[in-house]
Amino acid sequence: MAAGALAQVHLLGPDEPLSFTHLLIGTVVAADMASFSRSSAHRRAAGLLAGSRASASPVATHQTKDTDPLARLAETTMPAKSEACVSQG
Repeated sequence: MAAGALAQVHLLGPDEPLSFTHLLIGTVVAADMASFSRSSAHRRAAGLLAGSRASASPVATHQTKDTDPLARLAETTMPAKSEACVSQG
């Protein structure tokens, strides 16, 4: 697993949730990513954390860093619309 390899060279901490070992490392990685890619990565992280029943705080942290308003709108409205369609038969 890539996270394990990064933890072995001390770029990521050894525990979950995953985090960079130093603020500077996270800053450099974020600066090297395009804005859209960074936003997409935060959206995926929020979804993975929510799916693993993580506490609300790390999920919310990633959701607030997702800067794509259309993706956020789709994620908040589509599940409710889907449930409504299923319940109506």
